[in-house]
Amino acid sequence: MNRYSVKLCLLSFLSALAAQLCGCGSDIQRRRSSEQRTHLALPTVTCSEKGMRAAFGPLVKDNLRVRDSAGASHPVLGSDGSCGVKLKNNQSLSFFGRYDSCYARVEGSKVVFPLLVQLTGEDRWIRVNISCPLIKRSKSRVDPTHVS
Repeated sequence: MNRYSVKLCLLSFLSALAAQLCGCGSDIQRRRSSEQRTHLALPTVTCSEKGMRAAFGPLVKDNLRVRDSAGASHPVLGSDGSCGVKLKNNQSLSFFGRYDSCYARVEGSKVVFPLLVQLTGEDRWIRVNISCPLIKRSKSRVDPTHVS
């Protein structure tokens, strides 16, 4: 290896190191970092007969928003019984909503809540659609104590 090659390798290494230290990385690096942070916004969803609950991690801010069918966003306030957010002791956020409240949508065979969340230290909104399978209940009830 001649001196020119050594200088070129050293220059490339120092340039890459300087770019990494100053945060001047490529768009690919920034996009990868953004995708990794977006993953932190995904909740654990629990479905029940009446509604769904989504437990977010501690990096999600408590200013959740829900989108209506026209695309406008509305803040999800504290618990009003049918839809809301709760902040748990460990600072994690929990969203709950009944299937007939809070801009829930039926899409095919599932019920969807189209949410917008923000992570701590960020201004951008991340779209998070939470969903549960649509459960069809029978219309007639049978009284088990009454036999014909």
